[in-house]
Amino acid sequence: MRKLIVLCSLLMLVPASLFASIYGILAGKVVDADGNGVIGATVFVEGTTRGTNVRSRDGSFTVSNIQAGSYTIRVRSMGKQEQRINVRISADQTTRINVVLRDEAVQMDTVVVIGTNPGDGKVDVAHIGSVTTMSSDELTRQASSSLASVIGLSAGVQSDGGGFAVRGSRTEETQIRVDGLSVSNQFTGGFGAGGSSYFPMISSYATEEVQVITGNFAAEYGEAQGGVINTVMKVGRTDRYEGFLFWHTNVPALYGSQANGVKIEKVGNSYKIFDEGKGLRYLGSNNNEINFGVGGPIPFINDRTTFYVTGSYQTVTGGGGYDVKDPWGNSQVQLPDDNFWKKNLEARLRFGLTNNISLVLGGKYGVTNNEGASTAWMYSNEIGIPSLDENGNISPTGTPTPNGIPQRIAKNNVTNVFVTTIMARLNHTLNDRSFYEITLANSANNDETGRRVGWNKPNFFTGFEIMEAVDNWIVDGSTFIPAVESGGKITGDKVIDWASPITYVGMSKDGYCNATWYGINPLTGYYEGNLYSGSTMNPWGITGRAVSGGASGFNRRYGSYWQLDGNYNLFHVQTGKFNHNFKAGFEANLSTLHRHYNGNPAIGNPVYDIYTDKWGGNIYAGSLAEYDKTSKPMKQMKIGAYVQDQITYKGIVFNPGLRLDVLNPQTQYRVVDPVRPQFIPISSDTGFADVSVKYQISPRLSINYPITERSYISIAYGVFFQSPLQQYMYDRFNAESIGGTTALLGDPNMDAQRTNQYQVSYKNQLSDEFALGLTVYYKDIYNQLGVQQVLTAPDAYFQYAVCEYGAAKGIEVDVNKFMSNNFAFSLNYTLAFTNVTSSGAASNTSVLLDPYSGKLTFPLAPYPASGDIRHRIKGGITFQFFRDEGPSIAGVKFLQNAYVTINPYWRSGVPYTLTNMSGQAISEVNAYRGPNVWNADAKIAKSFFLRDWFGASLGNAQVEFYVNIYNMFNLRGPIGFYTATGDPDDSGVLEEVKIGNFLYTPYYEKANYANATSFAVDQYDIYGNRLYSKDADFDNNGIVTQEEKYQSWLNATIMGISYRSNYQVPIRVAAGILFRF
Repeated sequence: MRKLIVLCSLLMLVPASLFASIYGILAGKVVDADGNGVIGATVFVEGTTRGTNVRSRDGSFTVSNIQAGSYTIRVRSMGKQEQRINVRISADQTTRINVVLRDEAVQMDTVVVIGTNPGDGKVDVAHIGSVTTMSSDELTRQASSSLASVIGLSAGVQSDGGGFAVRGSRTEETQIRVDGLSVSNQFTGGFGAGGSSYFPMISSYATEEVQVITGNFAAEYGEAQGGVINTVMKVGRTDRYEGFLFWHTNVPALYGSQANGVKIEKVGNSYKIFDEGKGLRYLGSNNNEINFGVGGPIPFINDRTTFYVTGSYQTVTGGGGYDVKDPWGNSQVQLPDDNFWKKNLEARLRFGLTNNISLVLGGKYGVTNNEGASTAWMYSNEIGIPSLDENGNISPTGTPTPNGIPQRIAKNNVTNVFVTTIMARLNHTLNDRSFYEITLANSANNDETGRRVGWNKPNFFTGFEIMEAVDNWIVDGSTFIPAVESGGKITGDKVIDWASPITYVGMSKDGYCNATWYGINPLTGYYEGNLYSGSTMNPWGITGRAVSGGASGFNRRYGSYWQLDGNYNLFHVQTGKFNHNFKAGFEANLSTLHRHYNGNPAIGNPVYDIYTDKWGGNIYAGSLAEYDKTSKPMKQMKIGAYVQDQITYKGIVFNPGLRLDVLNPQTQYRVVDPVRPQFIPISSDTGFADVSVKYQISPRLSINYPITERSYISIAYGVFFQSPLQQYMYDRFNAESIGGTTALLGDPNMDAQRTNQYQVSYKNQLSDEFALGLTVYYKDIYNQLGVQQVLTAPDAYFQYAVCEYGAAKGIEVDVNKFMSNNFAFSLNYTLAFTNVTSSGAASNTSVLLDPYSGKLTFPLAPYPASGDIRHRIKGGITFQFFRDEGPSIAGVKFLQNAYVTINPYWRSGVPYTLTNMSGQAISEVNAYRGPNVWNADAKIAKSFFLRDWFGASLGNAQVEFYVNIYNMFNLRGPIGFYTATGDPDDSGVLEEVKIGNFLYTPYYEKANYANATSFAVDQYDIYGNRLYSKDADFDNNGIVTQEEKYQSWLNATIMGISYRSNYQVPIRVAAGILFRF
């Protein structure tokens, strides 16, 4: 422990940072025509305050602390011709230029403008780990308006909607950052609820660059086993204003159809599925997206202060899918009130306090709202009739009054996602070779899903109003009794009031059957209780096809954190023959986490999870002890520090680094007595112990050996730790009871996960146009999150534990041709193998009991992970004509300022486990493979400079028209199989379900006292409605027989098969307009 304290002290003495860097370096030489250094020459980065004077005899210079972006470098000296060089500065990289200043002849104002080769600096011997950097131009040229999709084009990266899986890692093991600050969900990792589709991400047009770090990253990056995705936002320039306005929409009229329709025939006693006829057309959602951004100097403050503001607004109406209709003619994909809104606003204000000191203030406010309509509720159109008192307030004893809101609207859960950040960053350049930075930030990524209040669209800033969980009444049948207050806490029946089922004894709706029925809850005006699908009020007239009443669960997760960090950077320090680039850093992070979850609010012993003082705290607590221990948020503190050096000796680059991470969960954990193993409720005074502080030390080392000036080989090793995500530590830890043998509880006392990574890479810039890369990696997944069974009485339960292991290995090949002769491409191929003992953290909760030992059959050896896709090819190919280029007709170059980008993608099959119809495995885990998939998207764009239409005063302002084509070759083959059959169409259900699965008792249209069966209880649903439906009475005789029930089910199942969801979606088209200046 003493050694740890000493190490912490040494690391913390150096101000530094753990967040991803957003700054690069410019270095090089300025010489005259004879090769002598031009002492006193000035090197200035236009649009910034960064620059230097040449002081070395050999003309060498260094300018550090330049934010990533594209710049023009101005080099001048008295009596010499001025030169301006266009360069690209990338984060954590050094851009090198060599400038020759020649004597002025006659013209004293001569300026020489030089464009650097597009391939310069792409192969840099100083790189640490595997890094792909994409500039704003590269991002916006791709055939997708989604930043997440473009990032997924990188080698070793798989975008699965929830985040990014890097080199066999889980998506939650990759950090997502903007300007070095994490925007990942503090509970779940990745993008959080809804994934990348819901996440309010910055526009590609407002981005300077994106860094995709996929392996063996430097010691400055912690709490990640997969990779780091860092987006650098624009901050505005001092020398000009810039901006853009962008509109994007789908063009459903140009969407394709299925390759074939389906025909189902009975052959003997079996049904067979065949291709036949024309397939169904794919319907597109009505998607409209507007993005804007503007930035530049603020002259009335000083010439060093800049701003940049960007925002987006997206609306999506209706879902996308095939034109499937039910027997009533309703679309099954474009549902009523199925809307989606995404709003985002981000800003940066950079105050140039001096030429060397700047203060950046930044903020983000992103909101996503989703109605998420479903076919389950679409037939429930009953208007709510809540009871109101004389003042118009809801009261269980008031007068029933229609509210005008159909049940399908009131009951279908809505979702809000809120992502916010505020930050202040002080940056101080000490000299040409060093700077430090200190950042204070507060970030939150909150999501909530639940029942909405009213039928209004979401508020622009606050989203939907979601019903609060309250338990102010005790419901006995149809009687409401006020809950009892004791010790400042109201104790009800643990049933949420608006979900409480109402029951009464009386006659059915037709007046024939006297029984106990469910009635309308006067607080909501609807049938409440458990979700009920036993009605026949649907187009098929059978039970189990739609929900006609009940209440869904809800979930609220609020996670925020304060972060203080700083960094110190010292470059090009010469000690004898050694050159050093030194970095060091610290970070302090304090998280506050709130959760209120109830999976079934209509019962008195729900599966709930609460750790919050919001929303009334633990309203289900049965004792003050439970209430006090659970009605508060979880808090967690992380502290980290690192030191690293980049040592260059005779061209060889050594990158040693050391990182320390400390985690304090600030809570207790369960200690089960091994002699008398009993479950310990959270209210217990015993059975808990304080969680110990966790710490990890991570050494990192890479060696880059130059073979030529444009090629090198690199060998890297590193130890990477990541603490379990907070949902795995805290969710259901506050349980008072288990709730069954499948219960899964969090454990705050888990150690960090660990991966040892090894990498060998070879990089070669073959010419000014071509570059080649080859990387071989191996990841020893030494300790990964999974579950263990805790054998307690009366029931056992599962608990998260860092107990799994595995390995990931692969080869990545990337080939790049930089833009020349109007053609460029970037293609990569990955051969990968990932074998683990658990594909996901909770995968092993579904393992079976061994019939001989009675123990759970946890995997004893690694198997192919669910994401183990062996082969991948992807990338981009661009054809571009610049101004005054391309073919011409009658002197008009109709393709000038136009480009076409094609993004090809091919992968081998996804592994799956063969199962029976009950979902139980009947093969080795993931022993089978799905089909290979090939796809290609394209973007076609043409720009027009407004100066050509309205005069030179409009400068570089331009308007661009573009079309995106997804699945441009209209490939429509299978992409997946049903695990029970290995077939893309036949799930096996047609063979599994027979006529005998349906009740023999017929449903009668009318009750008849002469036939007691016609008014028996089984002729009615739980609300007293008759189960007879004309839609299932095919012979119109007033009776629905067993055969007709089966035929109705068969019709509904055939409709489901017509979706053909295991096939590739056909060609789709989107279009847009971009204005920028």
